[in-house]
Amino acid sequence: MSSPKTLQLLFVVIIALTITQAVYADKFFGSMSALSERTDNALKTPLNRITEQQSQYGLSLGGELDNAILSFNAGYSATGRTYAEDTQESDSHLEGKSVLLIGKRAHPANLTVEHSRITLLKKPGAKNISENQDDRDMTSVAPLLRARVNSADSIFVEGKFIDVNYLDDDSKD
Repeated sequence: MSSPKTLQLLFVVIIALTITQAVYADKFFGSMSALSERTDNALKTPLNRITEQQSQYGLSLGGELDNAILSFNAGYSATGRTYAEDTQESDSHLEGKSVLLIGKRAHPANLTVEHSRITLLKKPGAKNISENQDDRDMTSVAPLLRARVNSADSIFVEGKFIDVNYLDDDSKD
């Protein structure tokens, strides 16, 4: 994942959640972390041990909003990792999920918009190192129309449109 894109998305999430907190939010959370350690880099072979400084940085933000028209729930974590001896490429990832519901479940129509991003292994049997990771980004839009037939029965029509993007391997989209 390109670093400028990550920073832009993170900036938008921070601004949106800050405004949400000040104006509407029911709940808001955030945390920052930093870790630096010296390691023998156990992911290398026993014959090729390298001791290096590895640093990891993180930022997590989230919030909830619920009013008469919409509901919104989001939680995202951005992490970055650097390797002093370049045993692996430095990398950064954004993971999380958000759900926006416009209209309520009892209304005649509503729209659900979901977004999620997760880091997955490219080859499941391989080691969990930066070269074997890819970020999957999914966005779905689900409109729903509902009509009450009587007090016990309803008829509804729902559609769901999903866009899946792998950031490193477009052939999986």
